[in-house]
Amino acid sequence: MLREKTVHEISFMDHTPGQGQYRNIETYRKTITAYHGETVTTLGFEGVLEHHKNKRTLSFEQLHELAELARANGIPAASHDDDTAAKLQVNKELGVAISEFPITIDVARQAQQLGLATVVGAPNILLGGSHTGNLSAAEAVKEGCADILCSDYYPAAMLHSIFIMHKQHGVPLPEIVNKLTLNPARAMCIDNDYGSLAVGKKADLLIIKILDGYPVITHALVDGKVISQLEYRV
Repeated sequence: MLREKTVHEISFMDHTPGQGQYRNIETYRKTITAYHGETVTTLGFEGVLEHHKNKRTLSFEQLHELAELARANGIPAASHDDDTAAKLQVNKELGVAISEFPITIDVARQAQQLGLATVVGAPNILLGGSHTGNLSAAEAVKEGCADILCSDYYPAAMLHSIFIMHKQHGVPLPEIVNKLTLNPARAMCIDNDYGSLAVGKKADLLIIKILDGYPVITHALVDGKVISQLEYRV
């Protein structure tokens, strides 16, 4: 798929309990019980931990091979749930350019210092914090440690997070909008065509209104042509 360029990004993820997103084992217990209660019942929680401890993993050499293949084909590589400076350094050596969901403010700062674009989730802003007790996306934005806002598991959060950060946290609209447009386009190496309004770029636009206190999309344009138009009754 990398050689055929049928993917646009690769991400190295490790959800093994005891590190990354699940440094707190109790948080991991609650999460997998909610998602996979039957498995926990069958194996027991200790059995689940043992399974993940012994499961097959990719070697550094395999990760390096994938990263090199991605680089050779102009495909950005990302790391996921970075929680230590050491892990960031390893990922930097692999050729990773994007740090998705750094676990703490300090790690997010360190990622930026290494030249990695940092990504936080827009749903985190709507919730008022991480559902697993990790980095607050709003805090990261205010501290200048978040370069990109992504949809994560709730795409509508992208639109609403813009106005929450502007109205509740005082972040200027151009700054927060760039975190959903120009900054991700740069991280994905497609900013020559996307991410901002400029002569020669793709005119992929959303027109947004605030109705009854909520942002809504009234028009969607692709290549400058209206492909969707909605009227709302309030």
